Amino acid sequence: MDVVPYTPEQRDAEVKKRIAEARENKSPSLNLSGLGLTEIPEAIYELSWLTHLDLGPHDSISQKPYWGYTEKDKKLCNAVRNVPKALTSAFPNLIQLNLSSTQVSDISALQGLTVSAQLSSDLF
Repeated sequence: MDVVPYTPEQRDAEVKKRIAEARENKSPSLNLSGLGLTEIPEAIYELSWLTHLDLGPHDSISQKPYWGYTEKDKKLCNAVRNVPKALTSAFPNLIQLNLSSTQVSDISALQGLTVSAQLSSDLF
């Protein structure tokens, strides 16, 4: 199956849909992987009960090494660069945070958070 990256309009609609579903179902996990995000959406901070937050690559490329990504593959990754300090206080129950294949290179904002952060090795 050939996966096509979201347009900005499709991405924004999909983000709103996924956050609304998580809010409505009080889901412990939120999957925002592979949407081409450039920043963490403010609306997720309303979901303080989250235990799992996935900002990694689309499932179709998640097993590939980053250095093997095509330009199309890179569009199936989130381009988040910064992790806001508010993340640590907003999600006291967070136990898994997937930041693999993002552009995050500094996770110091996560200091004090007990979480198994997943970062791809291309960042080091």
